[in-house]
Amino acid sequence: MSSEEHLAGGCQGGIQIDLLFCNRYVRSQTGAEVVVHYAPPVVLLRMRVMEPPAEDGKRSGLFRQLLELNARDLIHGSYGLEGDHVVLTDALELANLDYSEFEASFDSMTLALASHLSALAPYRER
Repeated sequence: MSSEEHLAGGCQGGIQIDLLFCNRYVRSQTGAEVVVHYAPPVVLLRMRVMEPPAEDGKRSGLFRQLLELNARDLIHGSYGLEGDHVVLTDALELANLDYSEFEASFDSMTLALASHLSALAPYRER
């Protein structure tokens, strides 16, 4: 069975995914929205976190905080910038990917964001 067959139509642990489309929004049980982009040879997961603050001092503080979280707390994925938004992303190789690996990455990202919200809250402007 191919990786696509392992993932297509999977529904476990509150995650519903269908990889017949290139981009899908997946919502966790806690309401976190993750974009799943099927782009062989990888599947990309992306979660929009927040807009960085406009003030340079707060902005540099946020970026430092994100780098520290990347180094200290994240097993799957990393924080980064995409346009005017902070995002949390991960890439999974399709060659040997099964649903449990996908689910572990998804759960790790949503749990990381939930546990980091209090550290990131001082940098939110809206």
